[in-house]
Amino acid sequence: MTMTVPDALAEPVERVRGGWIAALTLAVLGVWAVHFGPVQVLLLVQAQQFAPADKQALFGLTAAIGGVVSMVTTILVGFASDRTGSRFGRRRPWVVAGAGLGALSLALLGLAEGPGLMIVAWCGVQIAFGGMLAALLASISDRVPVSQRGLVGGWVGFGQTIGALVGVLLVNVVKPATPGYFALAGLLLVCTLPFVLRNAEAVLRPEQRPASGLGQVLRGFYVSPRQHPDFAWAMLNRLLMNLGFVLATLYTLYILQDAIRRPDAHADLLLLNVLNAVIMVPAAVYFGGLSDRRGGRRKFIFWSGLAVAVSSAILVPLLDWPMLLVSSVILAAAFGAYLAVSTALVTEVLPAAEDRAKDLGIVNLTHGLPQVLAPLVATPILAGFGGYPALFVVSAVLTLIGTFVIFKIRAVA
Repeated sequence: MTMTVPDALAEPVERVRGGWIAALTLAVLGVWAVHFGPVQVLLLVQAQQFAPADKQALFGLTAAIGGVVSMVTTILVGFASDRTGSRFGRRRPWVVAGAGLGALSLALLGLAEGPGLMIVAWCGVQIAFGGMLAALLASISDRVPVSQRGLVGGWVGFGQTIGALVGVLLVNVVKPATPGYFALAGLLLVCTLPFVLRNAEAVLRPEQRPASGLGQVLRGFYVSPRQHPDFAWAMLNRLLMNLGFVLATLYTLYILQDAIRRPDAHADLLLLNVLNAVIMVPAAVYFGGLSDRRGGRRKFIFWSGLAVAVSSAILVPLLDWPMLLVSSVILAAAFGAYLAVSTALVTEVLPAAEDRAKDLGIVNLTHGLPQVLAPLVATPILAGFGGYPALFVVSAVLTLIGTFVIFKIRAVA
């Protein structure tokens, strides 16, 4: 007898409404705010407070451990989420649990009096971050038809970009560190609530749940490139694009201070962040929606990838403040478009409907790994192999390779 596919696993055909998109966007905003607020401000302040002589080492250790924890958690929570048979659906319970753990961990960070609790609590935040991202992004594949995924991907890009900006601005306004952490905890809960209330999900029936033994968990970390080549090429594209992006932006503060010698580098960095948000957000929403209407997502990714490469290449012969502004404008518009369309494309090449969250957790490695790899790649380059111009060359080359890889994908136009 042929088994009927439950609604929870069926390919969505009904268009989602604006209220659902807004709730998802707000939840994504909250998740990224509680990530970037500490990473760019609060953890650095605490590292300086707890270990003045070794602040860089303490911050680097904390960020690295948290990054690894987040990457592993995203896959594990995705695996568990795909197998959750709760009457509230597969995704909502994990979003609620993540928000609760995240708020509690942020509060503990605010109360930390030494590096031990700081590291442990930050790992708690990263578990929440990875788990919530896995569930939220899987909701796109669960609920959004292919014809609407570019638009929704654009709004997810909006949430990510504005969330990063809101997190940094909030902790710069609410000082010192302890009130800042409590403010972020409250923001996370407030931003998550509308999605929890609006995301009505079909329940996965017990007989339809995928196997969940230890063997399945371990095998879940690997997706065969031979069996799923389009998924593998999409992963490689995102890994190279994100690595090129991180290399081009990771040392902006030091470039402003040491290479361009701006008198107020911190103010300039804030200006660049605001400029990035103002340009990237409308680009993501516009080009994501345009890729829905016109199709041909690979072409959108190709041209936006070329523009990202150009934004790095123009800084090689001339690295000054006006050229950095021009580069930032190009990068923001191009990468905003890329994020939206790439998010839509990757949901179309997932290996199996029953493993959507787990596979999107694997996709999230293409965000986490560049954060770990970029310093390893950049350190020898900056130490004696050409400095910042050479770093921008490497960024442009990686981006170009990632751009051409996209045409290896066959299942999506």
